Amino acid sequence: MAPVSTRIRMRYVLAGIGSGVAGAMFVLLFLMLGCLWYRRSIWIPANLFSTAVYGSDAYTNHFVSTSWVGLAIVVVMYGVMGAAWGVVWRDQRPRFPLLYGAICGAITYFLLFGFFWKRVDPFLSLYSPDRQLEFANVIWGMIVARSPLLAARMRTETVPTQEEAVEVRSGEVIL
Repeated sequence: MAPVSTRIRMRYVLAGIGSGVAGAMFVLLFLMLGCLWYRRSIWIPANLFSTAVYGSDAYTNHFVSTSWVGLAIVVVMYGVMGAAWGVVWRDQRPRFPLLYGAICGAITYFLLFGFFWKRVDPFLSLYSPDRQLEFANVIWGMIVARSPLLAARMRTETVPTQEEAVEVRSGEVIL
């Protein structure tokens, strides 16, 4: 077995960010569908997150220019949490990845909406749809649990095999 490197490799971070952003897209889609279910505007979740930058005036029922900021906050927030997951797990595949991902999603929900947003923007934590966010974060964690697979795929795609390296060095042309 090869020795495990303790150095953080960029592929772990990128795999975590990729799976975190994919999970963020699910969170946004799930929140928007929840708004449709309750017969509200689909832009309410994006506008709710944009209140962190623009204040309570950004919380409207329709798409405005500040809605992009709310979407970006969600993508960046979950991308950073996904990068943290990728750095922690690296290439290691836990025995029950979906279970660990669901637990990570629940912890992420607690950290973001039970601690961080209550101190940064109490308006957001007051008006956020709690049950939808809890469920969406659990599913987000299950999506992020795939980051070790992405990191392993990045390693196999970027590292040339020994045969390829020999062929390149030999300079022979095979017809």
